[in-house]
Amino acid sequence: VTPAYEYLFSSLKFNLSVPLQTVLFPDDREMLFLPGLTFRTDYKINYAWNARLSARYGKEINDITAFYRQSYFTDYRTAFENETGIPATDKQLYTLRTEYKNTLQEFFVTADLVASDSRVNYTLEQIVTDNIFRWIRRYTPHHESSYGINTVISKGFFDINTKMSAEASYWYNQSAQIRESRLLPFSFRTLILKPSFSISPTHQTEVAYNGELQRQWSSFGDNMPLSGLWNMSHKASFYYMRQRFDLSASGEYFRNEIAPDHAVNLLFVDLVATCKLHRVTMQLQLNNLLNHRDYRYTVYHPLSVYSSQIGIRPREILFRVTMDL
Repeated sequence: VTPAYEYLFSSLKFNLSVPLQTVLFPDDREMLFLPGLTFRTDYKINYAWNARLSARYGKEINDITAFYRQSYFTDYRTAFENETGIPATDKQLYTLRTEYKNTLQEFFVTADLVASDSRVNYTLEQIVTDNIFRWIRRYTPHHESSYGINTVISKGFFDINTKMSAEASYWYNQSAQIRESRLLPFSFRTLILKPSFSISPTHQTEVAYNGELQRQWSSFGDNMPLSGLWNMSHKASFYYMRQRFDLSASGEYFRNEIAPDHAVNLLFVDLVATCKLHRVTMQLQLNNLLNHRDYRYTVYHPLSVYSSQIGIRPREILFRVTMDL
């Protein structure tokens, strides 16, 4: 049941809701009551500026996997198991969003500020055995908090068919894990940068670029830091389009730091050519032209850093013919 109230001013909208939820279990566990409160205000400052403030308080149950009675794998080296119980979180979440839109100049800016504070009635314990990461949900309560900022800036140039954008975000989290039967608090930071642009010098061609640079680092215990690592990817694409012929080529470059003084690199190159006749479409697709076979990458957990290796499908050549009858 969600009673709600909404009021509209000339430039301000106010919304208040009180979600009330009852959870019934098929066994002999007691019924669980989950109250909540949510409010949101949207304020239109002028034609270009908008702002939104929202807050949410409430008690919630985590995902359904917390009730699995048997251990299960999420991938080939990560396993989860649960103690019997009801995972619940008392959470406060605050968000502030501002937007600036100048359509005539194709200039857009958004900024999001997020802060949360939670009391969780369980804590995950990590155990590493035989290169398998085992996570066990223990019903030991702990405290979590986080804050972050995310901003996106984009600018278009209609006269030259060009668009540029950049996204930046920073997130700080505090939580805890169980290690060797001991509750271990930690903090975890993430910085993400995403530049991109696209340009169409003619009606038949387009060039695009998308990049992502990510750095993560953490500290635990008595301010004991783990070395931060950079992971990045850059993808460039070229498109050529005619009435009966299309050509696209792309290159994707990965760089992952395995250790602060050691990184691995990988470059993918793909090509697709398509010819469209009256009732026949022919397509030639070349994947992984440089014939890479394997790649190592880094997985960064708040209290551990490990590298993993994956096999890559080797060079592939595909030729397709499609006929319309």
